[in-house]
Amino acid sequence: MSARGGFTVIELLVVLAIMGVLLVSFPFAVSSFQESRTIDVAVQATAQSLRQAQAFSQAVASDTTWGVYVQTGSVTLFQGSSYATRTTAFDETLEFPDSVDVTGVTEVVFSKLTGEPSSTGVMTFTSPTKTETITIYETGALQYE
Repeated sequence: MSARGGFTVIELLVVLAIMGVLLVSFPFAVSSFQESRTIDVAVQATAQSLRQAQAFSQAVASDTTWGVYVQTGSVTLFQGSSYATRTTAFDETLEFPDSVDVTGVTEVVFSKLTGEPSSTGVMTFTSPTKTETITIYETGALQYE
């Protein structure tokens, strides 16, 4: 008798089962990655806006203070002593998906020359699967995780 090459039915079923598990789990992995990336983009955009507002205030750009207002879905760099009384012609708004919820400190205005923030504390960015924070210190330094 000669040995025949090929696969048994059990081997084929095992391979099909493994492929099925991989195909079913793939969308969840992609979704988790997208949510993680979305929150990272929101944190980076906010940190960039905070640094820019601080630099403009320290340079006394347009002889006024600059600030940042963060809300769910966007961050706005503004000119003025508060978001409510800002000069809207100078607004720079960066948008991010509404799936990222922002809580904690939402408005920070930096003083002229020193660049010290009007508000200190933590901004918390939350998505269904991930949470990140930006901590604003009295010196204007930022720490984000």
